[in-house]
Amino acid sequence: MVAAYLSWVRAQASQLRSSTAQFVAAVTTGDLARAKQLYAPARTYWKRNEPVAGTYRELARRLDGQAVELGGDDTWWGWHRLEKALWTTRSLADTAPVADALLADTDDLVARLATVSLTSDQVTESALEQLASLATHALVGEEETYSHTDLWDAQAEVDGAKKAYDLVATMVEDRDPFLAKRIELGFAAVQLALDRHRTVVGFEPYSDLTPAQVRELAVGLAALSESLSRFTVSVGS
Repeated sequence: MVAAYLSWVRAQASQLRSSTAQFVAAVTTGDLARAKQLYAPARTYWKRNEPVAGTYRELARRLDGQAVELGGDDTWWGWHRLEKALWTTRSLADTAPVADALLADTDDLVARLATVSLTSDQVTESALEQLASLATHALVGEEETYSHTDLWDAQAEVDGAKKAYDLVATMVEDRDPFLAKRIELGFAAVQLALDRHRTVVGFEPYSDLTPAQVRELAVGLAALSESLSRFTVSVGS
């Protein structure tokens, strides 16, 4: 189980490096439209890996920190500094150093993930960590403040949680078939709620969702999180 999860984590990291390089190239050449197009898809690979990548706290803060966490523009680097430039400032002037640092930090992360080790408990806990992050950031519109691409993040975090669960699903089915079915239905319900907001190129902006649509996602997530909390107990017992 651990080996399979680590293999998946490293595959996501490789794709993160490739997609980030394309995004950075668009930023450094001043191609605003192309950079906006690449932003959310590239971050998908970061969000899928966030429970593991986030253990490198300082590196994760540089890559994914918000201005309020990092003391303002003078000390703020990473994805969200560029997000602001793309959607609010609408200018890539003077952002090349930020883009270069983003790629360098991504290379650092990929190298660390190549040698990271995990326990089976850490793998199972990853599913809950993904959903906790989803509940506290993506589903309240606090992650992608300028681009409103929060539903891209939400899908990536559901993907990550589902991957961690799938690796132990057979074990849960053997121990508690009813719980396994609840989790399966919970993932399906959350996925269905997300799919309602798909577009040809990805997802609707979070800012376009009505309060009722946000509640639908939140209720499905809460039910899934409750079932998954039982799943961690089932696996550990």
